[in-house]
Amino acid sequence: MDSRPLILRNTKYPVFVRQFEEGVNSAVQTNGITVIFDNFRASNTIIALMESNALIRPIRMGDDVSQYLDWIKIGERQISDFHIFDYDNSPYFIENNPNLFSGKKVVLRTTNGTRGIILAKGSKKIIVGSFKNIKALVRYCIPYLVKNIPINIIAMGSKAEVEISRIEDIYGSLMLYYELLQEFDSSSLDMSEVKQNHPLLRDWKQEIINDRGLPEESRDDRLNCLQLDTINFVPEYNLNTRMLEKKNIEEKLIV
Repeated sequence: MDSRPLILRNTKYPVFVRQFEEGVNSAVQTNGITVIFDNFRASNTIIALMESNALIRPIRMGDDVSQYLDWIKIGERQISDFHIFDYDNSPYFIENNPNLFSGKKVVLRTTNGTRGIILAKGSKKIIVGSFKNIKALVRYCIPYLVKNIPINIIAMGSKAEVEISRIEDIYGSLMLYYELLQEFDSSSLDMSEVKQNHPLLRDWKQEIINDRGLPEESRDDRLNCLQLDTINFVPEYNLNTRMLEKKNIEEKLIV
């Protein structure tokens, strides 16, 4: 897969697949919808917290967590300051312990996913994508695409010294791209390209497992994150409150 920030664009409609921080920055310039994919694990931690009825504020690396005195703190406990978090960034744990989070205020800090959400400030809307809500994302995006508002789908990847493509984020982004355009106007797609590149037409889950593995310490989380279309909502970032909000796809979206 091409490692440049722009991976794919449609020639008929303003739908783009981008990656990395540079891709987010480019997305902001379009004043459209920015969809952040960080499948392992931030996207699915957010989804699990929403299913638990938690109140979620995402922050990025470098932001001070200690100021949130009465909040549950969730983050990547394998990093050097793991001791400041109450819980790891684990959708599997949250999904299996919903009572710990129900009605609670949660501050979430991750290396890639929450960084992407915060960097996307300036977009018309910022939403969170996962394999678990592909169909909901399609229904969310179509009313905007009808009005020719750009849809920027971001595969966040991983950032350490450099930014690295991650197959699970690329595949999630491609799924949304192809499913959205097939639903909206399939004539805008090159079907030979779809057959070659659409993850749903291949053994996508096994390909991700082959590429990324199932390490013992993260096996349950990774399998949790590889569930397809299990929820009917989209997490949306409210720029005024700096909180994530659940947008049920049954709700009429105001564009």
